[in-house]
Amino acid sequence: MTRIRDHQRALTAHAHIGAIKKAMPVNQQRSYGAHCHKLAVLVHQAGLAAALHHTATLRAPKPKLIDHLAQQLREADLLSEGSSDALLAATREADLGQTWLLTREVARCLDWYRRLAHGELGVSSSEDDEPTEAS
Repeated sequence: MTRIRDHQRALTAHAHIGAIKKAMPVNQQRSYGAHCHKLAVLVHQAGLAAALHHTATLRAPKPKLIDHLAQQLREADLLSEGSSDALLAATREADLGQTWLLTREVARCLDWYRRLAHGELGVSSSEDDEPTEAS
């Protein structure tokens, strides 16, 4: 069955958010969700490679978002394999045209992750990236 790419983005993001909701404690869910919101801004401000490499250095569960984006880009045939290492390498080695393709696809995917983080995890864009002790 052929699906519209945006529909596929939404389905994959929904599965990823569902897995996060099942596997992680609430404070890590909220941290992941807050980073879904912040990564979109970071990509816009700093560029794709810098934003993803910064995210890769953060504490769990934030780097899991890179794995999820890599799987999305693999489904879009923009990566040969859906791993975070492949995505990070692709962003470092891409020429201008490929950088634009990757950036646009990541932005479109992050739109779904932000929506689902808000709806499924209850995380708003104004939440702090680091959970408090009370979380």
